[in-house]
Amino acid sequence: MLSLSLRLLFLLVALAAASPPVGRLLADSSAAAQAPRRIVISNEGADIVTIIDAASLRIAATVRVGPRPHNLAALPGGPVVVATQGAREISVVDASTGREVRRIPTGAVPHDVATVADGSRAYVLSADGLMAVVDLRTTRVIDRVDLGGRPHDIVVAGTEIWVTDISSRTVAIVDAGRMTRVTRIALPSPGHDLAARPDTDELWITPWTGNEIAVVHTPSRQLRRRVKVGRSPQHLAFTPDGREAWITETESGRVFVVEASTGRVVGRIDLGGPPHHVAVDEGSAYVATGPSRLDVIDIQRRRIVGRLRVGLHPHDVVVP
Repeated sequence: MLSLSLRLLFLLVALAAASPPVGRLLADSSAAAQAPRRIVISNEGADIVTIIDAASLRIAATVRVGPRPHNLAALPGGPVVVATQGAREISVVDASTGREVRRIPTGAVPHDVATVADGSRAYVLSADGLMAVVDLRTTRVIDRVDLGGRPHDIVVAGTEIWVTDISSRTVAIVDAGRMTRVTRIALPSPGHDLAARPDTDELWITPWTGNEIAVVHTPSRQLRRRVKVGRSPQHLAFTPDGREAWITETESGRVFVVEASTGRVVGRIDLGGPPHHVAVDEGSAYVATGPSRLDVIDIQRRRIVGRLRVGLHPHDVVVP
């Protein structure tokens, strides 16, 4: 029989080799801040997440996750939450090590996911009308909200969670402190994607059909203006200073650059393929472009400066 000391040694080795819990990854944010900058892209047709070194634009890791990885949410320090549409769970991937560290059951098929600023919670949205609240430190579902309709995309704005609904001309607003408190406000058309403009009280919502983006003043919950972009704008991201909105249009294969203060289109970039989500970080815009590319655009010059083949049907992209 093994001695007690040997059994303890084997146990310590096994624990060291095991995947770290999500809580530990969140706590290690200071160390992750020193790590190379990564770009993370979901590939819905390949069941993988691709992690790319931002400096060299080379693939650092390919991570097998649950089926049909769709939308992503970055956590402080590098972890990324993946909504896998082919399963009733989310995956958590460590972008610094290139490993899947956890799968968390959600009870419903996820479509989109958003996280709070400290990374302690994830709000997981299902197209069947449900939202699950996941405590990422304990990896447990701690609440559920029945939104009804066909929720599509989600964003956290202060103490509220805003959710588009492609089955109605409304956006749902959930009080994060009182999850049973759900209100709705009218939109000109069903909403698709949405993003908060930095350092303002504006929330921009792209349409499910049409070309008018709704700009909502979040404190008053009033529609302040409409911004016309292309024929069918889909996904958007703001520059960190909030001066520009970068908006993709799958139909035309373009990215539009919009001056946020005026709503004027000031740039158009032809990609030669259908773009989906876009992320903006440190002077570059990263676009998930079908059928299998990541396109890198220089924000100042508004030119494509890099292309990289990733997996099949890339959908979302984040820079943790």
